[in-house]
Amino acid sequence: MLFDFIKRKKVLSWSLFFLFLEIVSFCVYKNIFWNNVVVVILGLGILVLTYKKPLLSFILVIVELVLGGFGYWFVFTFGDHRISERMIFMGSFLLGWLLWRVFKKNKVINWKKYWEKLKYWILILGLILFAFVLGYWHGYVFLFKDVNAWLFLFYIVPIADFLLNISIEQKARLKNDFINIFLAGLIVLAFKVLITFFLFAHGFLIIDSLYTWIRDTRIGEITPAGGGLYRVFFQSAIYIVLALVMMLPQVWEEKKNTWSFSILFVFFLSVLIISLSRSFWLAFGIVLIGIYIYFAWIFKKLFIKKIVLLFLWLVASLGFLSFLILLPVNKNNSQIALSRLLVQRTDLQDEAISSRWNLLPIMLEAIKGHWVVGYGFGKTLEYKSNDPRIRQQNSEGYFRTYAFEWGWLSFMLKFGLIGVFVFIFWLGSIFWNVKGTSYDKKVKLGIYFSGLLLVVVHFFTPYLNHPLGFGWLILIQSLFLIDS
Repeated sequence: MLFDFIKRKKVLSWSLFFLFLEIVSFCVYKNIFWNNVVVVILGLGILVLTYKKPLLSFILVIVELVLGGFGYWFVFTFGDHRISERMIFMGSFLLGWLLWRVFKKNKVINWKKYWEKLKYWILILGLILFAFVLGYWHGYVFLFKDVNAWLFLFYIVPIADFLLNISIEQKARLKNDFINIFLAGLIVLAFKVLITFFLFAHGFLIIDSLYTWIRDTRIGEITPAGGGLYRVFFQSAIYIVLALVMMLPQVWEEKKNTWSFSILFVFFLSVLIISLSRSFWLAFGIVLIGIYIYFAWIFKKLFIKKIVLLFLWLVASLGFLSFLILLPVNKNNSQIALSRLLVQRTDLQDEAISSRWNLLPIMLEAIKGHWVVGYGFGKTLEYKSNDPRIRQQNSEGYFRTYAFEWGWLSFMLKFGLIGVFVFIFWLGSIFWNVKGTSYDKKVKLGIYFSGLLLVVVHFFTPYLNHPLGFGWLILIQSLFLIDS
């Protein structure tokens, strides 16, 4: 079981390091000079680590997705140009890999072995190239902006090179280090979400600066939810939800879960609840039902005790969030109960839902025109949005964009039906590879259902066309390569 690798001291030390980086980001985000200094130091650090300790560098690149959100945790600025730390990390990682390949590794490459492990990745490469050429042929203005996120997938080349050229001892150490460092990143992310919720619920003086930091670094979104409460949604919290999915099979198979496991589950579940993301809730609910049906079918049991345990964890999470709201540490502006806040979030008439429904017929009509191969990257559509921020710029709410909330329809629009089938086949191959590995059955189940969660979430909140989703796919592919 993956959780057997957890070392509390290592998790604590890495958590403190990541928390330190969070504080540094908060302190320098307005200061161009110090922001540049920090991001250069971090970039050089990734470069050196990739050359000397590539496996540790690989872990930190994944953790950056967890903590960095959209990648602007730190930014290098010169003139009117801004380069995110994610782009700098990728450049540093690729350069470090090239140096490692030239100076440290035998220059003879076993292409047959690479082809056996990565042959299906040629499909997604071909799809990206085809959609790019098609978008270029149409002359779309946003072509390069649209394709930019997909370049993250090229991380698989150096990562596979590292993982296919390390010893069994190094692979064992990588598993140990990854679980502990990745968990530390998740804990810091969860802490960041919950402390933000707490500070805003009680109206602390720091919330103005905190809001600006979260907005400018694009870590997340904070929006009023009424009665002095706020919705705290961090896009990278998808990794918290994925972690919960990885934990669920253990809930069913273990006769008794430890206190530390229970506390961690409640901690992460609180983040899922307070995200107020209907996409997350729906996808997690479907996965939860799916896992229950699987175990009930296999073991021919109803698992009443397990259902009661999950219910108690849910109650504990809601109780913990209510405690954060009602704790009398400052003037509490919160005038509504958490239960009412959750009920409000299920309202299907709010701005986000209505805007999606306004976009839907526009997308369906456009898809009819090129449903076989799509329009390619950069295709834009105009629709009427009810988002207050857009209404401020355009009183009628009309908005043109190349990024769409309907994730799978976005694929139909840009790749066509053929492209969608190619993408699904490639996606399936990544998770199918896990079947032949030596990982524990609970780990495999968690991986399979994590794929289901991403597929469902992507219907309403696009992740499978973004580094946050790509990072998980690369991670699953890496688990296969490690076990090879």
